[in-house]
Amino acid sequence: NCAAVPADLLESELFGHVRGAFSGAQADRAGKFQVADGGTLFLDEIGEMDYRLQAKLLRVIEEGIIEPLGSDRRIAVDVRIISSTNRKLEDEIAKGRFREDLFFRLNVLHIHVPPLRHRTEDVPDLARMFLAQFASELGKRSLSLDDAALPLLRSYRWRGNVRELRNVMERAVVLAETERVDASLIATLLSGDTQQQSADLNLARRLDEAEREVIEQALVAAQGNKAAAATLLGIGERTLWTKLRKHRR
Repeated sequence: NCAAVPADLLESELFGHVRGAFSGAQADRAGKFQVADGGTLFLDEIGEMDYRLQAKLLRVIEEGIIEPLGSDRRIAVDVRIISSTNRKLEDEIAKGRFREDLFFRLNVLHIHVPPLRHRTEDVPDLARMFLAQFASELGKRSLSLDDAALPLLRSYRWRGNVRELRNVMERAVVLAETERVDASLIATLLSGDTQQQSADLNLARRLDEAEREVIEQALVAAQGNKAAAATLLGIGERTLWTKLRKHRR
């Protein structure tokens, strides 16, 4: 996840490092390119990658050679790259935040994934998948989703996209009192009924949710600038990166 790792650490994550390359580098470590040799590497949120690092990534893609940090050893790799972003990279190029040459090198096959509200036919399958996942984690394996709840899920706007659907289904599993998540529970969750939602009194989870919302608001106010968002939050930029990694799990 290119957005969740600081630029100085992301370079090491991608290309590896040798012992002593930087403070804390106690041993040699293979990067993601070396680990993925002969396979596929998925770069999530590539639009957030540091501009300087984009140049190194472009060179690796074109030459098929990596150089771990702190080493002059050249290692040949054969890696297929799949990348994703929620930004319009053409706009980022115009603003000088994304390299045009890297964009054209990556943009061999472009797949546009519409927001969830524009592909509501996917909602039932995703909802059932998340329900099964959280039911298994919480020991409620017999839990099922009532078909009567599906129209409610399909008609909802899902401004938070798949992540919002995932969170709704997690809350549904936590709050379900029978073996079936029915339409009334889904309606309550989608309407934001505070009386029902207060049934989840896990303090750590509620504090995490509140922290995530405040961080998201700061990032919006700072137009995605992490340093500015950290200032608004009254915390250090490295602390912000740590919290972003925690909330993206």
